[in-house]
Parts: sequence; structure tokens; C-alpha cells
Amino acid sequence: MGLKQFVFDMNGVMSELDLGPAIKCNGLNAFLSKLLEEWQAPKHLRSAPVVVLGPRAKTYKLVKLSASANSKGFPWRISVGKKIVHVKGVAARVAKMTACSRPITALAYPTACCVQKSVWPQKRYSKKELRFIRKVLKEL
Repeated sequence: MGLKQFVFDMNGVMSELDLGPAIKCNGLNAFLSKLLEEWQAPKHLRSAPVVVLGPRAKTYKLVKLSASANSKGFPWRISVGKKIVHVKGVAARVAKMTACSRPITALAYPTACCVQKSVWPQKRYSKKELRFIRKVLKEL
């Protein structure tokens, strides 16, 4: 799988350390946030109780922010999916967005995934509505 190393701390406790490349979730979510928010169900499916979009995958050439201006990008395969659920009894929708990434190399690196959940419209909900929303969020 990834580049795994074993290290010992000062107390002699061994830990496994994964040195494989990965994109941190906050960076991946920031990179994809606008795309995922705009990605909506087709009009004929918008009233369905559950809508699943994707998965979609694309290869991007990514460069670290700290890299020099003339650095060439390294190919990463990023796949995304989105599930939208209408909350029964509440005028709200809950979405679960999943983004997975892995470098495209000869080595077999594992895929790392990030999950983001959201509720809209963004407004104040009653305690009863919040119970329904939380239940749906847990089940996603």
C-alpha cells in the first residue's frame, strides 16, 4: 500500500507512520467546494426523496502551494459523489459529499477520502426539526 515506517518514541513505544502522499481534507474540500455546491440534481429528480449524483472522476495536475512557479504538476485522480436527502416533515435538504484522491503513480497508494455534510436552507430550525435533521445526518 503506502510507504509505512515504524518509529519508536522516547518511551520505547512503537508506532506506525504512513509516509504516503495525501491531500489534506481541508485543502481538498476548498479545491472542490464550489464545484460540489453547484452540482445539483437534474430538474426532474429534484423532488425525489433521495438523489445520488456520481461518482465522477477527473485527473488533475496538482502543485503544492509552496512549490516554485516553474514546478510541474503531479497527476492526482480525484473522484466525487454527492447524496441529497429531503428531510421528512421539514423543509430542508441534507447533502453528503464525498471526495477521494490518490496520486497516479506506478506505486499502489491507497485512496484517501474526505466527507462533508451540509444542510440547507441555512436558517433557524425548531428543536423538533433539528431532531429530524440530526437523525438524517447520522444515517447518511
